[in-house]
Amino acid sequence: MMIAYNTQASNPDKHPQMPSNYYFDCYEIDDSRQSEFEGLGYTVKTEAEFNTIMNAIDLSAYNAAIAPTTDQIIDQALLDAQDEGARLLAQFKRENVENGISSTDLTPFVSKFVHNLEHFMDQGSLKEAVNELDRLIAYPSTFVVTITDTRLGATTTKLKSQLSPYITNTRMTDYKHLIQDYLGVPHT
Repeated sequence: MMIAYNTQASNPDKHPQMPSNYYFDCYEIDDSRQSEFEGLGYTVKTEAEFNTIMNAIDLSAYNAAIAPTTDQIIDQALLDAQDEGARLLAQFKRENVENGISSTDLTPFVSKFVHNLEHFMDQGSLKEAVNELDRLIAYPSTFVVTITDTRLGATTTKLKSQLSPYITNTRMTDYKHLIQDYLGVPHT
């Protein structure tokens, strides 16, 4: 087997930092096609020769030129965390609908209970979302969630325990573990 290749010197779109002697257009060919590819202007070498030549080329200037900036890395990490937060929130809400929350009066209570959690997840602050889940899990089953209807001047309350199956410590722990898995940290 042979390697037929052109170099970056023949690449009209060559990056300014890419060494001109690095390969551009590369094919594995049978020995019988060597003269055919040489006739088309390709350099043809054995695989071992090709690898020796390419491994000797210093790509550090090119790699540095194409490396993302710190700002780009942070921006991408934030976007990824926001996407993960949005995905998990959508999953949580979908499960609530599947479990029948729409046919209850609990939606505003569940929404109020997880308000800060939703904010952290929307912002991509997943470590803070874990802290908030720990706080919500620590609330006793007698924790009171209050909704006030300002139009009617009416106040309604529900206990944390009354928000089940939409809010349970087991379910919140499961979501905390999903976030920790995403963050690559141990479950707590």
